[in-house]
Amino acid sequence: MVRYRLDDLGWYQFEWLIQSLLKAELGLGVESWGGRRDYGRDAYFTGSLHFPAKHIISDGPFLFQVKFVENANAAGAKPSGALLDAVRQEASQIEQRSKLRRWKGLKHYTLLTNSPIPAALRKRIKDRLRTAMPKTQVHCLGASDICDLLDKHTSLRRSFPQLLSLRDLDDLLVDAINKETLERSRSATECAREVVPVFVPTSAYNKAWKVLREHNFVVLEGPPEMGKTAIAWVIALAQLSMGWEAMVCDTPDDFFKLYKIGNQQVFVADDAFGRTEYDPSRGSKWEGQLNRVYRLLDSKHWLIWTSRKHILERALKVMDLQGEASGFPKPAAILVDASQLSTEEKALILYRHARSAGLEDKARNLVRGHARSIVNDSSFTPERIRRFVCETLPNLLSEMTQGRLHGDKVSVEIREAIRNPTDRMRKTFRALPSAHKWVLIALLEGGQYTSPKELNLLYDNHCPVEVGRPFNELFDELKESFIKRLDWSPNSEWIDWTHPSYRDLVIVELVGDSKLHLKFLESMSLQGIKLAISDSGGVEGDRHFPLVTNQKTWDLLKDRCDRLVSERSTWEITDLFRVLRSATLQASEMGTKDRLLEIIASVCEKARNKWDQFEEILSADTLSAYCEASLLVSPLPPLPRLEASWREVEGDLKRVLDECENGSTLKSDTLNDWVELTETIHKNEPRFLQYIGFPSKYSADLTRLIEIVENEMSEGIVSESSVELREEAERFQSTAKNLETLLSMTPDHSSDLKTIVGGLVSKASSLEEEASELEPREPDHDDDSHSSSHDTFDVEGLFSDL
Repeated sequence: MVRYRLDDLGWYQFEWLIQSLLKAELGLGVESWGGRRDYGRDAYFTGSLHFPAKHIISDGPFLFQVKFVENANAAGAKPSGALLDAVRQEASQIEQRSKLRRWKGLKHYTLLTNSPIPAALRKRIKDRLRTAMPKTQVHCLGASDICDLLDKHTSLRRSFPQLLSLRDLDDLLVDAINKETLERSRSATECAREVVPVFVPTSAYNKAWKVLREHNFVVLEGPPEMGKTAIAWVIALAQLSMGWEAMVCDTPDDFFKLYKIGNQQVFVADDAFGRTEYDPSRGSKWEGQLNRVYRLLDSKHWLIWTSRKHILERALKVMDLQGEASGFPKPAAILVDASQLSTEEKALILYRHARSAGLEDKARNLVRGHARSIVNDSSFTPERIRRFVCETLPNLLSEMTQGRLHGDKVSVEIREAIRNPTDRMRKTFRALPSAHKWVLIALLEGGQYTSPKELNLLYDNHCPVEVGRPFNELFDELKESFIKRLDWSPNSEWIDWTHPSYRDLVIVELVGDSKLHLKFLESMSLQGIKLAISDSGGVEGDRHFPLVTNQKTWDLLKDRCDRLVSERSTWEITDLFRVLRSATLQASEMGTKDRLLEIIASVCEKARNKWDQFEEILSADTLSAYCEASLLVSPLPPLPRLEASWREVEGDLKRVLDECENGSTLKSDTLNDWVELTETIHKNEPRFLQYIGFPSKYSADLTRLIEIVENEMSEGIVSESSVELREEAERFQSTAKNLETLLSMTPDHSSDLKTIVGGLVSKASSLEEEASELEPREPDHDDDSHSSSHDTFDVEGLFSDL
């Protein structure tokens, strides 16, 4: 039994695989590569190669011939006859060309096939070919030989990610990585699992790899359904199979929490700002932290965003205002547009979906007969093809079998299915009982992934008792239509939309039903508020403030915001301020802006009163969110009381300085908390700093800090561990950033601080270089030669063996 299901590829992709494999194994400069009409010449090389073994150098010319036998490894298959027939035909053609003097001087002929080649069959093949080429050495590589080479060249999983679907994914990963890495990457693995069997490496996929190698960061842009998410997850899975950790991160906090300086990690933010709905609060978080995130990226830490171009540009504007954009790449260098697909790529996408679905003969004939029209349809997207193959095709066959559909009507139905894929789901939603609708409406608030328990609570919060039904029953009836279950590990289970477009559909239907609409607004959570005032939502990104459509809905929104402040935690209130501020800045109509400003003023008052009453300890992040939102309001709301917050960070800093004088290392996080709060107060309420006597009364602490940092810089760091070196480099970089921030606020110490900042930056850079020297880069054998843009691709030829 072969380890890789080579039969699943079909003849075209098998040739593609062999071409990539030969380049990886031999460094082969392929002179020509053809399809089935290549007259026996798949790959040709005239120079010397390490062949047939690495320790042997042989002179050419070499010819490599691929023979794909359909279903060669299926249960009960007997491919020997078909392979022998192909070899006999090949030998006859060689003999004919020899007579015409078109075949001479060949030193090595190699047959490569997906078919098993037992010893007896191998002898018969070689004997027949030697008869045609008596002076040529003949070599045969069968299915097992190909599998051995695939195990040897693991980096091919990057250039030819179809490999990831040719073995049981769990078995492949268990063989490739340790249990701890696999467990930490479980979420990303499950996200990629559904994508891999049908994935086609497009030109956007290959470009994303190049961008990641150069910048360690790529932004995949383009409209929904064009494969951005698929590209992200397959890259992550390919890296996982190479021993990296693949991590899901929705926010910068996720990134910082999961980041391990000594580990190889690829992070996927899908979508960094909301999948089909722009969530302003998430955008604000990334905007403020993007430079810090980017500085942590390197050849061992990559970040993949699926996002929108204008959101990246907004984040860069924020960095530019803060003077942090100089080291960040230009948008054009890191943006990859996933929306452009060639005819070859579209055809392969349809082929992979059809082959993976295991269609019956009638269905395969239907796809084969309409392949070109489907591929050429202007509404073609990878997701619509998935739905066509999995959902629409069975219905079409049923109607054809019953005689209700035939002739030109079949073509019309196929075209309609691709151009209007959600029409059937819209009708289905409207026919659902109320309880089922409330499960789906509740999922709007669940975020990208929601546990059954969380969704159950959201459902209970929204659904009226009189129409309710047990949640488990409703979920079982809705799964695999609108929603699906994701089992990431034995102890975790999550729920997500079958496809993001269904979320859009439910939003539109919710707004269209006034009873459901108003009830939702009365009970919505913070996630519901984000949805209500979101911007750039919908398939085309043109839906604005979808749930506030009249005065009554605005009143309900204000009431929910006020109640959220009273009921929820400080971090949720912080998030609310960012949501409201971003929505206000995005609002183009004065009436909308005025309503939002009224809500901000009310939320500021209620939050300030609550925090003052309980002497809440506010972080710099929370205080900054309050200040940024309050600046939009007239008259300007006062700030909350700051004494408790200052005492907290001041006490922490003094304790850390004491510990450092007793031999401990400076904790950059504690220093960062103090500096960030000081900077935020300095920008928004400098009188408070005068009130507490900053900086003069803190001169002794600043002097202690400077001396501690100078001592740490002077100490030599001797380590053979790149992990330890990078950890120290990161700590010095963080300290440098904090001390640079103090420069403008502490004039008496500015000269000393400026000198130290330069020394810290130099020290960090030196440590990074030492770490890089200890980490030799792995050679890659990536091949993007099949990212074709030719629209003359033979679609019918590709589908000949479907």
